[in-house]
Amino acid sequence: MIRYYYVLASRDFLLHQEAVEEILRERSFYYMNKGLTKDFAIFDGSELTFLPFVQKSHMVIVSTDASWIEWLKLRLQYVSMGNFDLDYDILKPNNKSYQT
Repeated sequence: MIRYYYVLASRDFLLHQEAVEEILRERSFYYMNKGLTKDFAIFDGSELTFLPFVQKSHMVIVSTDASWIEWLKLRLQYVSMGNFDLDYDILKPNNKSYQT
């Protein structure tokens, strides 16, 4: 089982009211420069309908790094935070949400 941590909010909030694009771009750039494997992705709610707490109008940032998700919660404030376990890796590079 893989434990994933997430922050969840409305699509409008994450895409239009907060600087999420900049945060994710900076994190991707940091990982690329350090040669680290990317351990996060942003998903549209319609991609995670197997999770009962996600609605189609949500956006979800998912990571295996609990500390970073906690930092995002503090930075963004008006988001929900939590975790879930899956038998498979939803952060694989072949997933369209994984792309930079």
